[in-house]
Amino acid sequence: MHKKIFPLSILLGFSLKLWSANIDASIFVHSAVVGDDKKYFKSNKNNVELLYPQENLKFAQQAHNTENLLHNKYEKLFDWKLDETLYVGLISSNNQIANGFSTQWPNNRQINYIGGALKVDYFCSHSWLDTLIYHETAHNYQFNIKANSVSRFLHHIFGNGVVILPMPMSVPNSTENSFMSEGNAVLNESWHGNGGRLYSGRFKAQTIMQAEAGNIKPSEVYNKKLAFPYGEIAYIQGGFYNLYLAQKYGLKNTNLYFKYHSEDFLWSQFTNASMKKAVGVDFETSLHNFSQEYKSLATHFVKAKGEKIAVSQFFNSLGSSNDAIYFLTNEDGVSKPELVIVNKQTLDIKRIKSSWVAGAVIRRDGAYFTQASAYVSPTKIHQGLFDNQGFIKPNTDSKVIQAYLHDNREVYFDVPSSFSQPQLYISNKFYAQVNSSVLVDKDDNLYYFVQNSKTRTLYKNKTALFSYKGFYGIVSDVDSEGSVYFIANSALGSTLYRYKDGNISRASSADNIVEAKLINDTTVLLAAMNDKEYYYVQNSLENIKEIPFETKLFFEDKKYYGDYHVETKTDSLDVTHPYNPIFDMHYSGSNVAAGISADNNFIGSLNLNFADPLQQNSLSLYLKRDESRISLAGAKYKNSEYLLKYTLSAYGVVDKNGRKNVRNSGLMAAVDLPLYRAGYYYVNIGASYF
Repeated sequence: MHKKIFPLSILLGFSLKLWSANIDASIFVHSAVVGDDKKYFKSNKNNVELLYPQENLKFAQQAHNTENLLHNKYEKLFDWKLDETLYVGLISSNNQIANGFSTQWPNNRQINYIGGALKVDYFCSHSWLDTLIYHETAHNYQFNIKANSVSRFLHHIFGNGVVILPMPMSVPNSTENSFMSEGNAVLNESWHGNGGRLYSGRFKAQTIMQAEAGNIKPSEVYNKKLAFPYGEIAYIQGGFYNLYLAQKYGLKNTNLYFKYHSEDFLWSQFTNASMKKAVGVDFETSLHNFSQEYKSLATHFVKAKGEKIAVSQFFNSLGSSNDAIYFLTNEDGVSKPELVIVNKQTLDIKRIKSSWVAGAVIRRDGAYFTQASAYVSPTKIHQGLFDNQGFIKPNTDSKVIQAYLHDNREVYFDVPSSFSQPQLYISNKFYAQVNSSVLVDKDDNLYYFVQNSKTRTLYKNKTALFSYKGFYGIVSDVDSEGSVYFIANSALGSTLYRYKDGNISRASSADNIVEAKLINDTTVLLAAMNDKEYYYVQNSLENIKEIPFETKLFFEDKKYYGDYHVETKTDSLDVTHPYNPIFDMHYSGSNVAAGISADNNFIGSLNLNFADPLQQNSLSLYLKRDESRISLAGAKYKNSEYLLKYTLSAYGVVDKNGRKNVRNSGLMAAVDLPLYRAGYYYVNIGASYF
């Protein structure tokens, strides 16, 4: 979900004799938004500048209220006050991405996208927007910390630039591994009363199985490997590791790891020493103890058994109809996705390999589509239903389709209004605000969960059926007698439950169930997970006297947990201050590099970098001297605000090193005009002059 962006120039090696100082004059390449995006406005309060289009004004107010409560807490927990304005972007519905990111480049900022309704069951939280803010702001504190006077001095002079002479770093924690940074952010997304991934039985089960397999060790978690569960290990196993630290040593001590890590201004890689300062135990020892604790839970952990009808390296939600169950798999993780169709009557299996966009499968008019997000034009990334060539189905733009009723009306989440919580519509009429995906049965009844604080309530249409304590719950299916099946927490993981005649019972003994669909009233298709893959098996339904397990995390008894519910009065926001991508460019930092060439001459470069928070414009002023001993000074400007993107650069020669055949100056211009972008096709016209 929440990646951090660092400039490529961080990843440098150097040699005093052989290193070359020819660094590109601009490190800012990609805009955070599509070209020709909507007009943005800004509001700067308490050193936080919110950027938002008019359509997101309500959500900007929510973000402002949340930020107002958050920073006093994070300042105490990280023992640090941000040394730059924090820019928080609430991006328009032209950019329907279920993600967000945090970075110190070009300045201290976070970008939050609107597409969370697509992942409503994954994040196990009440509000997508609040989850983004809690998670990404934790990153802003992690990487903004400079607990040494050298880095603070360098930042005062060079900003967020990269200084290589060799010299210390002005952003020391930029070298931190994602296992600690993402894991800590998952911890910090989860203690506000908004839920979070630490409340998910699916992810607890994943952690137990990874521990049992011996995969939670420094060599595995600190080295990214192309192996299951891929990038999730940083977020999920990293998150549960940070939860282990916080429960054992305290939330503040756990967060203080980043302060101690940033004390190493020259080479911030001493993880063991930083962890020992923070909690009294080094990283390797604490990770081993954490792994052993979760491995011990595997003794009573039950895995779904049966003949595997399919396996996959990645998971996509199951779809079903009266006659079939269908879902996407990818057996080896690199081939084309495969659509698996299970006939409920005959149990025959059909497999179709094609270029599906990853997502839950919906069948409509005999054709199969996936709920996904992709470019539908050069200026729009939309969610909707996509076919096997990556093209969006007409009339599904900006809709997360859940099902179709018998009279052909769409049941869907309206993306532009669902920045915080999914807004459920039938046709063009608002129906309810919900907190889970929606199941529609054969009689057009709607089933979904609604969250109220820690109480999760299942609804049939607009009638509440039952409630339990927790944030995790997914409606699975309804049988011929009206019994409702749903996924919720077991004591050790995630399992299948049944609601019938006012009573709840457990319908499977397995703890590793991700999703489930009924084949008939006695048999179920389970999507389960082990330490190497997702797998799909047919099981008989069970009847075990057990209700959903309440996952209660230690911080629920802490005062800071209850503070989430405190109402505070904040200033109201408006749209009276337009955001101007050119005039809102800020100084980011200076890249400085110096070295000795192969013939023992001084070489080096200096870049002064400027950019706006949405990265629609960037400017770099540069001076450089390479191995030719010719010195250049110039400027480079990039603009991606509009459909037509362009770059302009000009330089002058300030020292010809006595050579006569060297020009005095130079110009460069380049333009790129995208003409078409949809499916797997991109057509553009580009031209350049030098």
